[in-house]
Amino acid sequence: MMTGSFNFFLHLIVFGSVVGVFVSLYILEYKTRIEKEWERKLFIGGIMRTIASITPFNILLLAITGFGNMVNRYGLNSPWPQEQWLMVKIVLFVILSANALYVGPHLNMNRARLIKSVAENSAPVDVDKQFALHNKKISLFLLIQTVLLLAIVLLSVFGDGKHPGIF
Repeated sequence: MMTGSFNFFLHLIVFGSVVGVFVSLYILEYKTRIEKEWERKLFIGGIMRTIASITPFNILLLAITGFGNMVNRYGLNSPWPQEQWLMVKIVLFVILSANALYVGPHLNMNRARLIKSVAENSAPVDVDKQFALHNKKISLFLLIQTVLLLAIVLLSVFGDGKHPGIF
């Protein structure tokens, strides 16, 4: 049985940071879609990039503290990889992390280029159509990330391995 730990407490704090980033990105994404001025859209995109820049640190800390939680619960020489709920959770975390590190920045960069071209008066002819397409892609990305995060939370809450508490 795993005893309470500061590692678990840090894991919860970092998870709270992840949720904060998600909520901020949802709000800023909505604000970007409804904003009329292209210069303001570009400014909001910069804020989104700044907030999203914390993502690699969140992923690293979640991975380290998650591994620490597994060691606290199972020890180093126990068969924790045989627990299916934990393996599914790890796979979902890897997918979530890969999306956050590679797909998300790529989508935002493409939309930022389009917004910048409009702000500099060198936009393509079908800019509204392209902007709507970028918005749909980013909204779908955020939806997929949210579903993955909720699946990880549900596996943590309802999985077989329960943490008895923080201390």
